[in-house]
Amino acid sequence: YGGGIMVGYHSAVIRNCLIRNNSLPDGSYYGGGLAINSATNVLVANCTIVSNYASANGGGLFFSNFSEDDPTNRVVNCLIVSNKCASSAYDNIFDFSTWGPPLKHPYAVGYSCSTSNNAFILDERGNTTNAPGFIDFEGGNYRVDAGSPCYNAGTNQAWMAGATDLDGRPRQDRFSRQVDMGAYEFSLGGALFFLK
Repeated sequence: YGGGIMVGYHSAVIRNCLIRNNSLPDGSYYGGGLAINSATNVLVANCTIVSNYASANGGGLFFSNFSEDDPTNRVVNCLIVSNKCASSAYDNIFDFSTWGPPLKHPYAVGYSCSTSNNAFILDERGNTTNAPGFIDFEGGNYRVDAGSPCYNAGTNQAWMAGATDLDGRPRQDRFSRQVDMGAYEFSLGGALFFLK
């Protein structure tokens, strides 16, 4: 489990991380980028999880064994796209409970972007299945621009006041005070002038 990061039986806070190009070899199973298994009080916030691989399910993110509707486990404001797995259609996100109804964790992922075919990513909690519109995916620039569906589309959280993104830029847009999805915050170029 967990080619990039594995959280099991403990709490964790994972923020402003780029989790990419991790791979679980054939014979290993779940969560090429990130695996969360039998854990409580886990927050994954404003992360970009791309280009990871798992031989079974959840090329990007795998989670299982959360308590029913556990409010302490959350994946929020994340970009989970362009991941692959060999043996299933769940390239980006795999919730172990999808193997048997009902879906156990309908509130685990919110205000995030993924092309996953899991039903919970299609709900009304701010998630989108539209392409994130990276500035230069092939060149490794995983920032989004102002035309992206992920721009100013995250949900603000208390920890963001005064916080910075992975580049050291303010975590919230300086004009709208709204946060983007992903590890990077879009920043307008040029100079800012104030006239009196």
